[in-house]
Amino acid sequence: MALATDNRTGLKSPQNKKTQLLLQAAIIRHKNLEFEAARLLYEEVQKSDHGNVLSLQLSGLLYCQMKDYEKSIELLSRAIALEPAHEDSYYHRAISYQELGYLEQSFDDYSSVLNINQENFYALNNRGNILRDLGRLDEALRDLDLALVVNSNYACAYNNRGIVFKRLGHVDRAIMDYSRALALEPHYSEAFYNRAKAFQDTGQLENALVDYDKAIAFKTNYSAALNNRGLILKELLRFDEALDDLNQSLNINPDDHEAYNNLGLVLRELCRFDDALKTLDKALSLEPNYSKGLSNRGNILQDLMRFDEAMINYEQAISLNPESAEAFNNRSLALKELGRFDEAMADLNKAIALDPDYPEAHWNKALQLLLFGEFEEGWPLCEWRWKTKQKHIGTELTTSKPRWSGEANKRVFLWAEQGIGDEIMYASLIPELAATSSKLIVQCDERLIPLFKRSFVDGIEYRCRKSPALEDSYDCHIPMGSLPNIFRPSLDSFSKASKAYLRCESERSQELRKTLLKGEAKTLIGISWNSSSPIAGAHHRNITLSDMAQHLDGPNVKLVNLQYGDVSDEIAKLREDHGIEVAEVSEIDNRNDIDGLAALIMACDQIVSIDNATVHLAGALGANTRVLLPFNRSWQWGLERSDSYWYGSLQLHRQKKPGDWKPTLKTIK
Repeated sequence: MALATDNRTGLKSPQNKKTQLLLQAAIIRHKNLEFEAARLLYEEVQKSDHGNVLSLQLSGLLYCQMKDYEKSIELLSRAIALEPAHEDSYYHRAISYQELGYLEQSFDDYSSVLNINQENFYALNNRGNILRDLGRLDEALRDLDLALVVNSNYACAYNNRGIVFKRLGHVDRAIMDYSRALALEPHYSEAFYNRAKAFQDTGQLENALVDYDKAIAFKTNYSAALNNRGLILKELLRFDEALDDLNQSLNINPDDHEAYNNLGLVLRELCRFDDALKTLDKALSLEPNYSKGLSNRGNILQDLMRFDEAMINYEQAISLNPESAEAFNNRSLALKELGRFDEAMADLNKAIALDPDYPEAHWNKALQLLLFGEFEEGWPLCEWRWKTKQKHIGTELTTSKPRWSGEANKRVFLWAEQGIGDEIMYASLIPELAATSSKLIVQCDERLIPLFKRSFVDGIEYRCRKSPALEDSYDCHIPMGSLPNIFRPSLDSFSKASKAYLRCESERSQELRKTLLKGEAKTLIGISWNSSSPIAGAHHRNITLSDMAQHLDGPNVKLVNLQYGDVSDEIAKLREDHGIEVAEVSEIDNRNDIDGLAALIMACDQIVSIDNATVHLAGALGANTRVLLPFNRSWQWGLERSDSYWYGSLQLHRQKKPGDWKPTLKTIK
């Protein structure tokens, strides 16, 4: 809001020379922003002349500027009683009421200003803000429109009108108004902040980031902008920078429970669950009735497999905010982990009833249906994945061409989504799609192209994920994860697929086997023990190399490393601590040379792995594979079965208790 200053220097009522000189001196000090000296001088004037209206008016303005709003209201009320038609007295009293949260009184005073001077665009702007805060958005818009009619160069009114447009759901118009404000005042940090928030809410994260940078550059210690920029950096997976921003925000405003909540979300992304829990505890100590914080704390307790405690937090969150679709969705995940599937589905349905456009609830419902093999209902719901915040899914293709829905003799573009393990799994449907298409273009991870070319029929065109097909080269398109909706409507339909549909380079595989065995008569067991999947809860899949190797090692066994990433230190420590060797093939990069990894898998007699991309590759190759599944199993493996409907050569070994791998490893031994 804007403060107006009273520039009158003349005196209305007769007064002695001393009073006149005191008042003139007070005005000079006031104009020079020497507030304390001016205050004392105004008090001297009022002692000698109780009815001096000008000193009351200017003293009321001074206290408003000093943020002593109660005193400002007292003095201005006295001035108004003596001079009821002075607009600045009403104006500054309105500001003081507004700052104290007395919105109705503030509204009345701004209205009094406008009754005196209907072209006071400051009052129109500020009354518009009051109406906005009272929820009277259409009236607020009218006042701000009038302010801009009076002064079309008033940047503050453009900014405030943008806020109203955004609340009315007109985000594009809001962004236009923020931009107009910035054209008039290029260093207007609040307008940069508001435009950034509008960009952020509409998913334009890079644009939002640029605007937050400018807001912070033009206004140091802008804690709200640092907080929001931290959230964007989290979404962009720039977690260290996000931590810096959120910590800076908390240094400026250490009582901001929202910032502690957001810091906890970043720490959770970094799998620093204990630190995240402490941070959420701090948020809740500042605001015990913080529903969102309780729900997020429940999520972290789920990460720590403390499901019963998580349930308590979710129930508290729902009690505080029974309309929170997010809390019902989150509680459904804990209920699912506790095996209370009917209650979990009831919570998902409740979340959807509260917010029919809530993507995560639809997506989680789809996954639970698929877990139970209810494919006909589950597959269509999977289309909600594009609207979720699941980073591993990717971005939906933008094209003018229609989705393929099963028509024969079409040129079809099949495009990649999710992770490399998902691509391998959905590739089981490529032969059926190729058989019904006049031309098939397959976009996939570049690392898979040699393997796919060898394994599938000739005539398929392959493109890497960074290079989508040109629109004129296909008639229709479909993402890989949508193929099952057409080809796998029931459990029986999985029997159509070949159980080993990928082929490695057999000569290379035979040479690798000879090299690994070195003439010894041993069983080669390929092992993989870690997943770097960004899917929530994926860390529960992981096993330490030490635990896995100690259960598998034996005199007639040779362990072979199939784990992607640099694990040489883990293997060296295993050798040092337990005397167990794990063979590494230096010529194959298990992460980037997938064709080489396929040959290495088929060189082994048996594969033992957690649920990661290695399992999907081994299953697609038809390798004899034992899969170690965590208690919170992924939907692809069904609820209780020991075999896989995706891959015929897999045996599933399920964890019976969260976090306890020893009984499961013993079943493999």
